[in-house]
Amino acid sequence: MIVRKVAEGQRAANDDRRLAGWLGFVTLFAALAYSSNLVADDSTVEEPLYDSSFFFASVVGLGMMVGVALLVAVGARKRELFALRRPRSWGRAAGISFLVLVGILVLSAAVSPFIDPGEEQGLLPDEWPPPDAAVFALNAAAVVIGAPLAEELLFRGLGYSLFERFGSVAAIVVPSAGWAAAHGLLEAFPLIFALGLGLGILRRSSGSIVPGMILHGIFNALALAAAAASASS
Repeated sequence: MIVRKVAEGQRAANDDRRLAGWLGFVTLFAALAYSSNLVADDSTVEEPLYDSSFFFASVVGLGMMVGVALLVAVGARKRELFALRRPRSWGRAAGISFLVLVGILVLSAAVSPFIDPGEEQGLLPDEWPPPDAAVFALNAAAVVIGAPLAEELLFRGLGYSLFERFGSVAAIVVPSAGWAAAHGLLEAFPLIFALGLGLGILRRSSGSIVPGMILHGIFNALALAAAAASASS
């Protein structure tokens, strides 16, 4: 009994340290993102998806997320902590993903007369086709593949697991708010937060971050496709 209590106390202490590490990194990352966007000037690249510097910046930022997530998870069973497993039901996960995607597209259409999250983020290209297809392909891969993998690992994987002991609502809402803040955007915050809630619900229902990674990638791919179609028209 005593040994069990000691083990439980050690686990709780480890969870507290991991939670503090996660909160500290996300807070710092969000502060840097907002500061960077606020001080952006005319020297900012006008077409970031057509510039190779975007890819290298993405590698650094996303690599930092994965590195910190792995560092915070030292000593834990990573497969369980990150929910890197098969979903309970692929069919159910697909159905929820579809509903989340439709809901976000409807919400995006509803707020578009008042705010322009895409314009605020500054990623959507104004011209099409890209001057360098190879550079654009690398940047598109960072957005459609790299970002979903790294961000879901940190937020719906590690973040969800760390807050799950406070209840499902906290596990869904807090990482969603942290993820939205990490983008450093004001107008786009509600839309990103809403998508985060949907991804969190998908994580809770499926018991896995894999469906969320797929949905996240699909959403980013649709956003890029819509931007390309708009720029070419």
